[in-house]
Amino acid sequence: MEGKIIENYALYSYERLQLLQPQLKFKGLYKQQSWYYILCDDLNIVPINSTYTDMYSTFEKEIKIASCPIKLVIDLPNGTQRINEREQKDIQNLVGSPFTLNDFNFHLSLNLPNKIPSIWVNYDNKNDIWEIMSAYILSGDESDIVKECISNLMGYQVEIILTQTENIENEFKSVYEKFSNISIAVSKHSFFDFSKELMRKWEEDEEGWIQNKENLLWNDTDDFIQQEYNHSACFVNASFGETNI
Repeated sequence: MEGKIIENYALYSYERLQLLQPQLKFKGLYKQQSWYYILCDDLNIVPINSTYTDMYSTFEKEIKIASCPIKLVIDLPNGTQRINEREQKDIQNLVGSPFTLNDFNFHLSLNLPNKIPSIWVNYDNKNDIWEIMSAYILSGDESDIVKECISNLMGYQVEIILTQTENIENEFKSVYEKFSNISIAVSKHSFFDFSKELMRKWEEDEEGWIQNKENLLWNDTDDFIQQEYNHSACFVNASFGETNI
């Protein structure tokens, strides 16, 4: 399974390079034994929005996943094989994206149906298994849903064990208390004293996004957005943060 994880790191590094340095002409991602190679036409190009003046340093220090054996090249070594790029649907659903444990729990909670109770997951590296903690032991159907969501995020079928833990919300409280005012939280783990009506709307918005994001992102939006919304507008302040996948 380690090989699949490293391949996901390579794909993620490749996609970040495409996003953050779009002036490069890319010819694909390749692998030879344990090393990955990003083939480009020309690497003597000044990086965009970087503290470094050469593309090699920008990629090594600011873009690629630190533990990933991947290089920028203009010529491939002998015996390389091309790696299939992630489909847009996989990128959109964050399949195989590297996360911290806190970030993984955040995205997992956002993708789980509201009927699933609050859970927290830990990963056992030694045994390659996910520990699912909840206030009560999940039913068979509930555990299947959780297992499927974790597998979807990881990009491969995972194994899980179930444990019962009191005060499970304390796990999320330690995470969300550190969030800034512009960060997105999951409604079921919010610690703000909002009204029931606002919480209901918040939950509806999350469910609507999860159910319709594929149509919204990849289909013709004129067919998706209802006519009565044609005069609506949305302003996004792009001065916060950086471009991300």
